[in-house]
Amino acid sequence: MPNDLYTAVMSIPGADRAVDFIQGQAAAFSYIPQRLERIRAKLEAIRQAAAAQNDVVKVAKAAALLRGLVTVSSTYARTAAGVSDVVNALRSTAPGLNPVAFVPKLLGVASQVTLLFKSVDFFERSATGLQAGTLSAEDVAKLERGGFTVGSAVVSPLVKTALVVGGVWLLWRMTRR
Repeated sequence: MPNDLYTAVMSIPGADRAVDFIQGQAAAFSYIPQRLERIRAKLEAIRQAAAAQNDVVKVAKAAALLRGLVTVSSTYARTAAGVSDVVNALRSTAPGLNPVAFVPKLLGVASQVTLLFKSVDFFERSATGLQAGTLSAEDVAKLERGGFTVGSAVVSPLVKTALVVGGVWLLWRMTRR
Protein backbone atom coordinates (compact mmCIF):
# COMPACT_ATOMS: atom_id res chain seq x y z
CA MET A 1 0.00 0.00 0.00
CA PRO A 2 1.42 3.46 -0.90
CA ASN A 3 2.68 5.73 1.89
CA ASP A 4 0.49 8.78 1.34
CA LEU A 5 -3.30 8.84 1.46
CA TYR A 6 -3.77 10.54 -1.92
CA THR A 7 -1.79 7.89 -3.80
CA ALA A 8 -3.51 5.09 -1.90
CA VAL A 9 -7.00 6.49 -2.55
CA MET A 10 -6.24 7.12 -6.22
CA SER A 11 -5.36 3.43 -6.59
CA ILE A 12 -8.84 2.38 -5.40
CA PRO A 13 -11.28 1.92 -8.29
CA GLY A 14 -14.16 4.36 -7.92
CA ALA A 15 -12.49 6.42 -5.21
CA ASP A 16 -10.22 7.99 -7.81
CA ARG A 17 -13.32 9.25 -9.65
CA ALA A 18 -14.73 10.74 -6.46
CA VAL A 19 -11.44 12.59 -5.83
CA ASP A 20 -11.39 13.87 -9.42
CA PHE A 21 -15.04 14.95 -9.09
CA ILE A 22 -14.46 16.90 -5.87
CA GLN A 23 -11.34 18.55 -7.24
CA GLY A 24 -13.07 19.38 -10.53
CA GLN A 25 -16.08 20.95 -8.82
CA ALA A 26 -14.18 23.07 -6.30
CA ALA A 27 -14.70 26.41 -8.06
CA ALA A 28 -18.39 25.80 -8.74
CA PHE A 29 -18.88 24.59 -5.16
CA SER A 30 -17.37 27.77 -3.71
CA TYR A 31 -19.81 29.83 -5.80
CA ILE A 32 -22.93 28.20 -4.25
CA PRO A 33 -23.43 30.84 -1.51
CA GLN A 34 -23.69 33.58 -4.17
CA ARG A 35 -26.18 31.49 -6.12
CA LEU A 36 -28.24 30.92 -2.98
CA GLU A 37 -28.26 34.64 -2.23
CA ARG A 38 -29.47 35.42 -5.78
CA ILE A 39 -32.25 32.83 -5.41
CA ARG A 40 -33.22 34.25 -2.01
CA ALA A 41 -33.41 37.79 -3.41
CA LYS A 42 -35.53 36.61 -6.36
CA LEU A 43 -37.91 34.68 -4.11
CA GLU A 44 -38.22 37.64 -1.76
CA ALA A 45 -39.06 39.92 -4.72
CA ILE A 46 -41.66 37.41 -5.96
CA ARG A 47 -43.17 37.20 -2.47
CA GLN A 48 -43.37 40.97 -2.16
CA ALA A 49 -44.92 41.37 -5.63
CA ALA A 50 -47.45 38.64 -4.87
CA ALA A 51 -48.32 40.29 -1.55
CA ALA A 52 -48.86 43.61 -3.33
CA GLN A 53 -51.26 41.82 -5.73
CA ASN A 54 -52.91 40.00 -2.81
CA ASP A 55 -51.97 36.61 -4.32
CA VAL A 56 -51.92 34.57 -1.11
CA VAL A 57 -51.14 31.30 -2.91
CA LYS A 58 -47.98 32.68 -4.49
CA VAL A 59 -47.00 34.35 -1.21
CA ALA A 60 -47.33 31.00 0.58
CA LYS A 61 -45.32 29.17 -2.10
CA ALA A 62 -42.56 31.79 -2.00
CA ALA A 63 -42.44 31.54 1.80
CA ALA A 64 -42.17 27.74 1.55
CA LEU A 65 -39.28 28.02 -0.91
CA LEU A 66 -37.54 30.55 1.32
CA ARG A 67 -37.81 28.11 4.25
CA GLY A 68 -36.34 25.35 2.10
CA LEU A 69 -33.53 27.64 1.02
CA VAL A 70 -32.47 27.95 4.67
CA THR A 71 -32.12 24.15 4.74
CA VAL A 72 -29.99 24.21 1.59
CA SER A 73 -27.77 26.90 3.13
CA SER A 74 -27.16 24.79 6.23
CA THR A 75 -26.55 21.74 4.04
CA TYR A 76 -23.93 23.76 2.17
CA ALA A 77 -22.20 24.66 5.45
CA ARG A 78 -22.07 20.99 6.54
CA THR A 79 -20.95 19.85 3.12
CA ALA A 80 -18.27 22.57 2.92
CA ALA A 81 -16.84 21.29 6.19
CA GLY A 82 -16.77 17.75 4.77
CA VAL A 83 -15.13 18.91 1.55
CA SER A 84 -12.52 20.77 3.56
CA ASP A 85 -11.82 17.70 5.69
CA VAL A 86 -11.45 15.49 2.62
CA VAL A 87 -9.19 17.92 0.75
CA ASN A 88 -7.03 18.50 3.83
CA ALA A 89 -6.71 14.75 4.43
CA LEU A 90 -5.72 14.15 0.81
CA ARG A 91 -3.06 16.87 1.04
CA SER A 92 -1.77 15.58 4.35
CA THR A 93 1.42 13.60 4.42
CA ALA A 94 0.87 12.48 8.01
CA PRO A 95 1.24 8.73 8.44
CA GLY A 96 -1.53 6.63 9.87
CA LEU A 97 -4.43 7.73 7.67
CA ASN A 98 -6.13 4.52 6.57
CA PRO A 99 -7.37 4.75 2.96
CA VAL A 100 -9.88 1.93 3.46
CA ALA A 101 -11.49 3.86 6.32
CA PHE A 102 -11.24 7.16 4.41
CA VAL A 103 -13.02 6.05 1.21
CA PRO A 104 -16.57 5.93 2.69
CA LYS A 105 -16.15 9.52 3.89
CA LEU A 106 -14.82 10.54 0.48
CA LEU A 107 -17.73 8.91 -1.33
CA GLY A 108 -20.21 10.41 1.14
CA VAL A 109 -18.85 13.90 0.56
CA ALA A 110 -18.92 13.41 -3.22
CA SER A 111 -22.58 12.36 -3.05
CA GLN A 112 -23.43 15.32 -0.79
CA VAL A 113 -21.79 17.71 -3.26
CA THR A 114 -23.77 16.15 -6.11
CA LEU A 115 -27.06 16.47 -4.22
CA LEU A 116 -26.28 20.05 -3.26
CA PHE A 117 -25.68 21.02 -6.89
CA LYS A 118 -28.95 19.33 -7.87
CA SER A 119 -30.83 21.18 -5.12
CA VAL A 120 -29.43 24.59 -6.06
CA ASP A 121 -30.24 23.99 -9.74
CA PHE A 122 -33.77 22.90 -8.76
CA PHE A 123 -34.28 26.06 -6.67
CA GLU A 124 -33.10 28.26 -9.54
CA ARG A 125 -35.52 26.63 -11.99
CA SER A 126 -38.32 26.68 -9.43
CA ALA A 127 -37.96 30.38 -8.68
CA THR A 128 -38.52 31.04 -12.37
CA GLY A 129 -41.45 28.59 -12.37
CA LEU A 130 -42.97 30.30 -9.34
CA GLN A 131 -42.71 33.66 -11.02
CA ALA A 132 -44.42 32.26 -14.13
CA GLY A 133 -47.07 30.51 -12.03
CA THR A 134 -46.11 27.02 -13.21
CA LEU A 135 -44.64 25.56 -10.01
CA SER A 136 -46.51 22.44 -8.89
CA ALA A 137 -47.56 21.70 -5.31
CA GLU A 138 -45.32 18.59 -5.33
CA ASP A 139 -42.31 20.70 -6.25
CA VAL A 140 -43.16 23.23 -3.53
CA ALA A 141 -43.31 20.43 -0.95
CA LYS A 142 -39.96 19.01 -2.09
CA LEU A 143 -38.36 22.46 -2.11
CA GLU A 144 -39.70 23.26 1.35
CA ARG A 145 -37.80 20.20 2.61
CA GLY A 146 -34.61 21.58 1.03
CA GLY A 147 -34.66 20.05 -2.43
CA PHE A 148 -32.77 16.84 -2.95
CA THR A 149 -31.64 14.84 0.05
CA VAL A 150 -29.74 11.60 0.39
CA GLY A 151 -32.96 9.56 0.60
CA SER A 152 -34.89 11.32 -2.15
CA ALA A 153 -32.48 12.14 -4.93
CA VAL A 154 -31.17 10.41 -7.96
CA VAL A 155 -27.44 10.28 -7.37
CA SER A 156 -25.20 11.04 -10.32
CA PRO A 157 -23.90 8.09 -12.35
CA LEU A 158 -20.36 9.03 -11.34
CA VAL A 159 -21.13 8.66 -7.64
CA LYS A 160 -23.15 5.47 -8.22
CA THR A 161 -20.23 3.93 -10.09
CA ALA A 162 -17.78 5.03 -7.43
CA LEU A 163 -19.95 3.57 -4.67
CA VAL A 164 -20.40 0.22 -6.39
CA VAL A 165 -16.82 -0.23 -7.59
CA GLY A 166 -15.34 1.14 -4.38
CA GLY A 167 -17.59 -1.08 -2.28
CA VAL A 168 -16.64 -4.19 -4.23
CA TRP A 169 -12.95 -3.29 -3.98
CA LEU A 170 -13.23 -2.72 -0.22
CA LEU A 171 -14.96 -6.08 0.27
CA TRP A 172 -12.28 -7.79 -1.79
CA ARG A 173 -9.51 -6.13 0.28
CA MET A 174 -11.20 -7.10 3.53
CA THR A 175 -11.57 -10.74 2.51
CA ARG A 176 -7.89 -10.91 1.51
CA ARG A 177 -6.75 -9.93 5.02
